[in-house]
Amino acid sequence: MRWRTLIAGFGILLFLAIYIALILNISDLLSDNLLISTIFYLLAGLAWIPFVVKLMGWAQRDKS
Repeated sequence: MRWRTLIAGFGILLFLAIYIALILNISDLLSDNLLISTIFYLLAGLAWIPFVVKLMGWAQRDKS
């Protein structure tokens, strides 16, 4: 069994659940300014990608 793949899959799900909850809580603190909201959601929508890419790269090193 590819243990790293399994661990990475659960890790990604856990990370995204916590990340989404954090982003939703932070978004409640934002003003109703459209420009600020747009920039925040653009950055928040892209900020999770490097972590997941790094975790997927770690999972691909599993040879067994």
